[in-house]
Amino acid sequence: AIFLAKSTLMREHQDILHDDIDLAGPSSPTEHLRNVAGGLPQIAMFGLKMLVRRAFAHRKLPYTLIADADGSFPLQVNAEQTPLAASRIEPTGDVDGFGVRRVAVAWKVRGEDLEAIHRAFVLLRREINAHTAARLEFDEDALRTRIAGSRPVGGHHIGTARMAATERTGVVDENCAVFGLPNLFIAGSAVFPTSGHANPTLSIVAMAIRLADHLKACRRGPDIRTTQAAAGDCVAP
Repeated sequence: AIFLAKSTLMREHQDILHDDIDLAGPSSPTEHLRNVAGGLPQIAMFGLKMLVRRAFAHRKLPYTLIADADGSFPLQVNAEQTPLAASRIEPTGDVDGFGVRRVAVAWKVRGEDLEAIHRAFVLLRREINAHTAARLEFDEDALRTRIAGSRPVGGHHIGTARMAATERTGVVDENCAVFGLPNLFIAGSAVFPTSGHANPTLSIVAMAIRLADHLKACRRGPDIRTTQAAAGDCVAP
């Protein structure tokens, strides 16, 4: 039932949730519906557990994960990526239907990041296999291939107008003011110097509130129309 529900999602999210399973493969929706019909008691028990342990529980389960028929679970990693100047968004010569230039995303990954993910899997396997009743199994060569083939799906474009101390190393200063363009500020994840693995919404909101406080303080300043002694000071239009 969950497989059928996930198959209605956007393709890029299907790639994540189904671990690159080809949804157009030999299995048909009819076969899955037959499985659902034959497993109604299990579905009912699962629904009850999820209501108690997730919807109504004080400490809620964060994710829905169903074991495969052999009792195994897939393992997925979300990792923070170190900044890399070669990763960027660049304009192309093509335009869309509105005449706006299209962009190309040049996404790069450091070899050190790939190696860190591989090492995390190895360390996790060592700890799980040594101290729990479960076992983590994977082929190290196949894992390296999968990690190297990772691509950004279902993510957030972050850092395209990164915050920095100087215009040589970034686009905005510590107050989100664009270098060289007084009164232009950017509030959003574009100013993040680096990105974490989790959703950035809370940090974006916090940044926007911080910028709003800064702009209000600027409006109350005595010399707002003439002062921009430090980067990020406001200048009246």
